Amino acid sequence: MTEGNVLPGSNPEEPVNETVRVEAFSDAVFAIAITLLGLELKVPHLNPVTAEGFWRGILALWPSYVAFVTSFATILIMWINHHGILKQTRRTDTAFMMANGLLLMLITAVPFSTACLANFLTTPAAQMAAGLYAGTFALINIAYLLLWLASAHHKRLLHAHISERHARRITRTLLAALPLYLMAMGVAVANPYASVVLCAALLPVWAVISYDYRPPPETVKSGPRRIRIGPWHRPPPGPAPPEPATEPDALPPAAS
Repeated sequence: MTEGNVLPGSNPEEPVNETVRVEAFSDAVFAIAITLLGLELKVPHLNPVTAEGFWRGILALWPSYVAFVTSFATILIMWINHHGILKQTRRTDTAFMMANGLLLMLITAVPFSTACLANFLTTPAAQMAAGLYAGTFALINIAYLLLWLASAHHKRLLHAHISERHARRITRTLLAALPLYLMAMGVAVANPYASVVLCAALLPVWAVISYDYRPPPETVKSGPRRIRIGPWHRPPPGPAPPEPATEPDALPPAAS
């Protein structure tokens, strides 16, 4: 490694991305958590084995399907959000990695709470299972907030082009989702089915958060005016350059 932590032969103005290892490790944990969700889908036990009994057994597993789809979609969107955080983070430190470790620990607990919900949603323990399910995502929401603050507080780990206004907007969005999960925990005591529906209804909130993680369009100078560059806008074309002057065709030689 050369001076300034720049790889030999690379552009000295582009520092090595310090978040690569954190992102690779985190992606593996997210992938394992999603895979474990699929392993919780069980084949129904039939006795005797009949076509009618097969479909009856499949339909009887509907709590497993609801829990699987809700958890899979939530983890997927949370993974997108995690990618957004790291994309805006230029380097890591101990606090950031500890917060990331807390988040990953809670992500790996989602298959457990999903299995509890699938197995007990139609039993007298449904309130406890739904409360545990909503509580798991409430803790994940807190972990996301800690991870973002570890990077965005005073912009200490963020890229220079990320504005304070943009960072505060993401913080407010994360704070807004937490009371909704706490509400889902409370609703589980009275109606566990409504609690599960509320957890599923929070998917658009996480989708909005993932949208907010996109950095605002950069502002660049172009001549005497400033143009905002974004994926939805292209700078207007300038005046056409003048055509180069051409030499007049040579006259044919005079006849002798």
